[in-house]
Amino acid sequence: MKHPARPATSFAGPRSPVDRAFAEFRRTQDPEAFAEVVRETRKPLEGTARTLVRDAATADDLVQTTLFAALRGAPSYDPAQPVVPWLIGILMNRARRWRRQDRRVPDPDRMAPELPLPDPCVTVEHRETKTRVADAIRRLPHNYRDVLELHLLRGLTPLEIAGHLGRSRSTVRTQLARGLARLRFELRTAG
Repeated sequence: MKHPARPATSFAGPRSPVDRAFAEFRRTQDPEAFAEVVRETRKPLEGTARTLVRDAATADDLVQTTLFAALRGAPSYDPAQPVVPWLIGILMNRARRWRRQDRRVPDPDRMAPELPLPDPCVTVEHRETKTRVADAIRRLPHNYRDVLELHLLRGLTPLEIAGHLGRSRSTVRTQLARGLARLRFELRTAG
């Protein structure tokens, strides 16, 4: 079965009022012709922009920059192509570029507050205290030294110390209590 022949589509001339207005603008640089393009394409461009970006103000900016790009890019436009898809392509490229740039700009509301730098005097004092405590622990008898090093210098709990040293929890608790008492005495007499 033969299909009736379709009339040949001519790409030589514009197909829609927008295409005709843009062709007129390209030919004559008539601002009224471009204003017609803006009036006819603004709503579809705004709808597309609002689906691509988060806020209305950014969407409006994208539409404005798209229309400006069309104004500047008119001489390089291919008149065989419809204007609206060309404009939407420009808009989508600009939205993609905006999203990439937006990801690089830190949002101050989402950033963690800066922590103040530690006071150098406090840092030195802390380091000296830690050294004094470690030296005092080394002077204690072996059974106290092991539990105090694990507890004070490594931060282990009595239960973890018992498992690590293979001692009962009650033995570790007793050694910790007696070791801490001896350590306090050692620190008072040494300093």
